[in-house]
Amino acid sequence: MLTVVFVEPETPGNLGACARVMANFGFSDLMVLNPSFSLSHPQVKALSKHAYGVIGASRSVELPKEKLLPFIRESFDYVIGTTSQLGNDFNLIRSPISLEDFASLLAEKFKDFKRDAHLRIALLLGREGEGLSNKELEQCDLVVTIPANPSYPTLNVSHALALLLYELFKAESSKTSLSHITLATKEEKDFLLKRYHELLDSLDFDDEQKRRTQERVFRRIIGRSFFKKREIFVLHGLFSKILDKIKK
Repeated sequence: MLTVVFVEPETPGNLGACARVMANFGFSDLMVLNPSFSLSHPQVKALSKHAYGVIGASRSVELPKEKLLPFIRESFDYVIGTTSQLGNDFNLIRSPISLEDFASLLAEKFKDFKRDAHLRIALLLGREGEGLSNKELEQCDLVVTIPANPSYPTLNVSHALALLLYELFKAESSKTSLSHITLATKEEKDFLLKRYHELLDSLDFDDEQKRRTQERVFRRIIGRSFFKKREIFVLHGLFSKILDKIKK
């Protein structure tokens, strides 16, 4: 199931508008983290219009700021971040995929990303003022962006969500025959990452930063590839053979 996760929203009207957009495109699962206002605020109801039921069924979570990232990672199998602030080839964290590629990827890999409870997918919306931080984006499996005028690239959060969900809405109607294949869960991905860390431990790195880059790149490869269970199993076997060879 795809869950829209609004991180620390600051404006009640934006949350209401996001709920309306979700209903427009058939999405209903909403999580709100550390809102600065009550979800019963009049502006939330006014802007959500006939989609206030999305707000009523949403989950509001209050956590210390330092616990937000661990909570998100533990709650979902795949975490998709959004940003309007792009990096270059050397800024791996802010090297996003396009909106169209993101929608096509989900439609191809997931049987029913709106409702299927087998895998939990989070679509993170950042704060209206500053968006998602580098640290938060680093924890995402992939990052998506919406192309806009370079002189003013930041969209209102509800407008950005409308474009994201519209592309998903379109893509869902054109699934491929691959969409029935079972994907790896969070636990299976984490176990593969653990094996990769063991492999890195067996190698000599003169620079700790280079090692961290290896970990970051491999984590992003896993997230962006949406590995199938069988592919994860095959990689486990490969890493085991490499580790055994190194030990001998």
